[in-house]
Amino acid sequence: MLHIKTCSTFLKRAITCWNSNQCNLIYFMYKLHRTCATTPNCMVKVCASNFSSKYVQRCDDEDNKENFETKIMILCKSADSKHVVNLNALTSVIEDLESNNYNISETLSPLLLNWCGRILHNEPIKWRQELVDRTWNLLKAKKCKLTINDYHALLQAYIDSNYTIDREEFLKDMTVPPEYDTYCLLLQVPSTNDDVFVDNILSRVLQNTLPACSKIYNALKYAYAMNGNVEGILKVIDLIKEKTGKSVSAINDVYLIYGLIKIGKLEDVINILETNKLSVLKTLKLAKFISFSQNNLCIEEILRYSQPLTTQEKEVSSTIVELVHAGYVTNAYKVATCIPVDNNFKSIKNVLALCLLREIIKLNLDPEIVLKIICNFEKQDFISNIWQVSIQLALEESNNTVAFRIFDEINVINIDVNPYYFMPLLKYNNENDLYSILARIINLNITKNYNTFLNDVFSVVNIEDPIATIIKMKEHGIPISSIINSVVKFLVDAGRLQESIRVCTFFKKRIDCQEILYSLFAQYKKTNDIESCIHLVFKLSYNGDGFVAKFVRKMINELQLEKNNIEHLISFLTIAKRKKAIISRSDANYIRNKIADMDINEDSKNLILQLISDITAVNITHNYNTKLFVHPVYMNLDQLYNHFRELQSNNKNIRGVARKILMFACKLNNVKLVEEIMGHIETSNFKYTPGMKLCLFDFYVKNKMIDKALQTLDETVCQFKFCKIDNFKILRLVMLLVEQNKMEKAYDIIKKYKYINHKPNVQTQINQLFDLLIKNCSNDITKMMDLLCENGYCDNKYETLRHLIVAQLDNNIEAAVNTFEICVKKYKATPGRKEILLKLANLSSNSSSKYDQMMKKTSINISQIHGTQQTNMFLIIAYALCNKKAELQYLIETCEFKEDILMEELKYLKNEDIVKILSTVLEIKEIIPKSRFMLMYNLILRIHDKQGNVEDVSELQKIMSSKLS
Repeated sequence: MLHIKTCSTFLKRAITCWNSNQCNLIYFMYKLHRTCATTPNCMVKVCASNFSSKYVQRCDDEDNKENFETKIMILCKSADSKHVVNLNALTSVIEDLESNNYNISETLSPLLLNWCGRILHNEPIKWRQELVDRTWNLLKAKKCKLTINDYHALLQAYIDSNYTIDREEFLKDMTVPPEYDTYCLLLQVPSTNDDVFVDNILSRVLQNTLPACSKIYNALKYAYAMNGNVEGILKVIDLIKEKTGKSVSAINDVYLIYGLIKIGKLEDVINILETNKLSVLKTLKLAKFISFSQNNLCIEEILRYSQPLTTQEKEVSSTIVELVHAGYVTNAYKVATCIPVDNNFKSIKNVLALCLLREIIKLNLDPEIVLKIICNFEKQDFISNIWQVSIQLALEESNNTVAFRIFDEINVINIDVNPYYFMPLLKYNNENDLYSILARIINLNITKNYNTFLNDVFSVVNIEDPIATIIKMKEHGIPISSIINSVVKFLVDAGRLQESIRVCTFFKKRIDCQEILYSLFAQYKKTNDIESCIHLVFKLSYNGDGFVAKFVRKMINELQLEKNNIEHLISFLTIAKRKKAIISRSDANYIRNKIADMDINEDSKNLILQLISDITAVNITHNYNTKLFVHPVYMNLDQLYNHFRELQSNNKNIRGVARKILMFACKLNNVKLVEEIMGHIETSNFKYTPGMKLCLFDFYVKNKMIDKALQTLDETVCQFKFCKIDNFKILRLVMLLVEQNKMEKAYDIIKKYKYINHKPNVQTQINQLFDLLIKNCSNDITKMMDLLCENGYCDNKYETLRHLIVAQLDNNIEAAVNTFEICVKKYKATPGRKEILLKLANLSSNSSSKYDQMMKKTSINISQIHGTQQTNMFLIIAYALCNKKAELQYLIETCEFKEDILMEELKYLKNEDIVKILSTVLEIKEIIPKSRFMLMYNLILRIHDKQGNVEDVSELQKIMSSKLS
């Protein structure tokens, strides 16, 4: 009963404050409650019925009606919250209305027309025009009683979709008398009437038969502008002066600019703009006007005179999308690249470029046009990793043609690509298409993540019969050698050991043991099938002998060697001896020590030890595999070094092995070995590769050899112009420079090196950098943040700022408050607001203390982003957590307490904090109305109940009873 009562109260309030989100809640709660036993007592069904009748009148088929209502609900919510609707969803609704006997209410009909207009700005303009016609014909076919609202919605849809009509004919066809707004809208619709209709409306205004106000004046000026009638615009401006008695300057009139643009007088337009810069929104309207007027005027010149862009990227993105889908791609490109941007918001350029790129790919334009735009963006450095981003966008939009055209291009310029970009294509194509796509991917010679990618591909491909699947792949041009390892690994992972053996035998292919070793051992642990393991390691792997030690070590480390396992180990070592496998002396010693300590049969122990001795290397330079050479790519550092010495003693080429040892030693920070190998490299006059140079650079940074690090970095960039440097390596160097108080040099490093490989997950290094700045150079924090953001180092700017503020709170609260203020003003964000409010609430004592002043300042800053009501809830949370009851009581008394906002914020806190906050709030007597107790009490009860706190539940129920009595 408590649940029903609470539900009813909440729903009554929702109906009173009718909006889309609450309507959505009511509807879905109705679906939830419709079969419950309490339905007769529950308000939900009544509320949902009220909503339903508002949009769709009763119809016979309840199931279809429910689906239809759901679609309408989703469209309403999307339109209200996102200001966009899905074309397929809208088309589906229209089809339902066309094919079913549904009556359309007076409320739904204008909604349908509105959804065909600007709200569909991300769809081609021709589709929108067709949809407007289809919807209007549907309303007439249903014999709906058309209202003036329907006609106004239709006219607005015409305006939004640039639909040309005959204004006079439109008036004749109206079944209701036109109103004042009708004429205002008609003037803005593209028309075949030229100036005749406009002159007629102007005459009526002059004769006072139509009211004169700014709405009609602007509509008249716009109509004349569309026809390029500058004289008509000037007439309206004179009329405004006459009617209002105000001095109106024609030079400042944006519609005059429209008219001059229409007739191609660019010089006159520029003269006006030089003295009167337009706002961003007016400039965007101007750009659209130029485009839809099909005028060849230079948009760049117009955009140059706009006020700088700061936070209106959504409006600009919307304009770009609208222009692209209207067919004005060149003008959309100019808007994205030429509109001025405030220096503090340079990252907006990336957002706009990305928006344009996504839309032209979605629209399936000629791949060569897409490629040209990508190349232009690369030259202007608008988007980091532009090629990878473009591929990802193309594949997300299922545009295979563009994706593969981009791949062909980047193969020429030798850029690494992640094959995982292709997964969306592989998931949503039929089998034959899938094999064709896979063949193209393999032919691109991608190396990055290639094997793991193929392993995941086989989870998509039908591989019930692996031999048949491989044959099909071969028929589609996929070489067996390029997939055999991945197929076998997939089968081994799935526990299909016998099938993996059959695949290798059937195609007479040998595999790389390293790729299957761990999976193979995992299956051995499950199945004890040592025979299959021996077969795969020694007979079907070209390098299995080199991994004997690893397999044996795993057996003795991860298994309790019982009789069965001991026999398996002996069998494995016996085959290893027969195959003349060799293990290193260090591995042999490790295995011997482990076996010696085990409580096993003495005969078995002696046999195992003897077999180990038989396959142990004779000397330290002895190769670990005499029969089948272990490729250096599979060797550890000891093996590489021994191999290096062996090659050196035989006067063979050591360049490849020296390179691997140098890079290995740099990563392990083995100073002595690095110096030794560098000596050999320089003596032999070997050339350094980009990878070697960058490993050396990172090695020098780790060892604080700053001069050598800088020299190596400069040499790398000079010798290898297209070599990308990992972002974390640059950040390590910057941290070293900050440690040594060389701030200017640190800034230069970030600005100088632009060709950066921006890997994810560098947040730790960025946080460490700011910790150093707080400690050593706190005045340089803002400048460093700006530089990192401008140069693409900060993927998660919010998290970086939050860490910075939280770190400052422990050292300098005033600095943290100032940094927070900068975040609000510069980035329109409030990172670390909970932590900073909590700290200040703890320290505040009286209204005159400096911490209270800081609290006021911080609260004002937060309210600029989140509004006063939400800020008050943040303060309530902070004071409650600090048990500051006096401040809390004053705040609740003086502000409008919004429990729904409070509850929304509590969702992100720990259960203990939620209980503490609500308990503290509820302790304040006579302040919280009784009607608001229930929601808070119920939440605390749920948390206690979930945690099994029986005593707390009992105590709370007593308090609750006394409060409500």
